Amino acid sequence: NTQDKAYIEQLTIYNEYSSSQQTLVATTRFESPEGKVFRITKNIIVPGAQIVEGKIVPSSIKALVVADQSGELYNISPTNFTIPGFKGTPKYAGFYAKSQEPMSGGFTGKVKIVTENDLTRAEEVLTEELNNEINQTLNAQIPQGFKLIEENIDKEIVDSLDGIEAGAEIENFTVQMEATLEAMLFKEEDLKKLVDLNLLSIVPQNKSLLPETQKIVWDEPVVDWVKGEAYFQITAQENVVWQIDSQALKKDLAGLSEIEVREYLTNRPEIEKAKVTFWPFWVKSIPQQEKKIEITLEL
Repeated sequence: NTQDKAYIEQLTIYNEYSSSQQTLVATTRFESPEGKVFRITKNIIVPGAQIVEGKIVPSSIKALVVADQSGELYNISPTNFTIPGFKGTPKYAGFYAKSQEPMSGGFTGKVKIVTENDLTRAEEVLTEELNNEINQTLNAQIPQGFKLIEENIDKEIVDSLDGIEAGAEIENFTVQMEATLEAMLFKEEDLKKLVDLNLLSIVPQNKSLLPETQKIVWDEPVVDWVKGEAYFQITAQENVVWQIDSQALKKDLAGLSEIEVREYLTNRPEIEKAKVTFWPFWVKSIPQQEKKIEITLEL
């Protein structure tokens, strides 16, 4: 970046005017004998002078000033300064300043400086990389059979710029970040057992659950990180089927004619539909021997 630099240095400002304090607002001008103007960077209060044995002993205060213009011409040696704003009044002679060190560093040219965008971009890139890394690390550490409550992961990322601020003149800068992460896990098998026990308690005895149809949904958990506990409401769905005793069915059907079989099956609420096949073709009723009856159940 091309930059016109106005170097900041300290002046010692004196009150040899009166015992009353004097407020000088930010940007108040201080002028060297060569006409070089520097301005204070913030409001200051110059304390009142002291009167010792009838003589005025000036008070003083230090303040930062910045050159009114950029460039090497303002790299001046230690000198005295007056306040142009007081010119034409008694205060002009009573208030003055001195520089103890040379003004240096003012120039016009190209320098490498850190911009606000540089800092923001560096933090964004590093945050993304750190998030990916800790997520991979977390997933790799989850024990088999456990499930992560992804909605409630307590993550804190702290960055450190080592005091680097926008406008700093440096070739390179380093951003360091560290992250702490807390996550809550639960054992899926334990949750499934709990759901199964609750479902069994409400399913009638003449019906059975179909575990392969089970669906578990939970609301967003509320996690108490101090106690290490999570609270959430579970909604479980699972299909059920009628329990059919094939052996008892064979016993009831033995010896029935085709018409009797159809009437019997129609009156069984647990049977949605049935297909009756006689073999060989001349057989018109179900055998008396149960072992000759074959029943196939389909869900």
